[in-house]
Amino acid sequence: MVQAGAALLVLLVATVLSVYKPKGMTQYGWRRQNEQRTTSAAVAEMTTA
Repeated sequence: MVQAGAALLVLLVATVLSVYKPKGMTQYGWRRQNEQRTTSAAVAEMTTA
């Protein structure tokens, strides 16, 4: 019975960790967003010149 409870607890923890998303953006997200902004700005500058 104890093993079944422990297994259920492990599954519950795994589920919570897979669903949880912290607020804000990760460093990877900031970097990607910055790359997209600089790329789109360079393209806009090339088309207007």
